[in-house]
Amino acid sequence: MIRVGSDYMVVPVWKDLGGDLGLAFIGTQVCPLGIGPRLNNDLGLSINFFPVNSKKDVIRESIDLNVEFTETYTICQHHSNVWRLDHYNPQKEDHEITNG
Repeated sequence: MIRVGSDYMVVPVWKDLGGDLGLAFIGTQVCPLGIGPRLNNDLGLSINFFPVNSKKDVIRESIDLNVEFTETYTICQHHSNVWRLDHYNPQKEDHEITNG
C-alpha cells in the first residue's frame, strides 16, 4: 500500500550498473526535466504521491494521482515539479502523464 504524503525513494533495479535516478535533461530542451540516470551514490530520487481528489487517502492502481518530486532545480523554476497521472484507461491499464 502506498501512503499519501509519505516520502518514497525511486532507485534503479540494477544499482550496480551506473548510479541512481534523478531529474535530468531529456532530449534537446532544457526544461521541463525528465527522469534519467545520475552518476553518483545518492539514495535515489525522493517523491511523494497525492491523489488528484484530495478526499482520497488510499492510492490504488486505477486512481488519478499526482507525483511530486521533492528535489528542486533552480534552472527550471518556472516548471512544476509535479506530474499528474490521470485519465486512467481500464482497457489498456494505463494513465496519461502530464507535467504541472
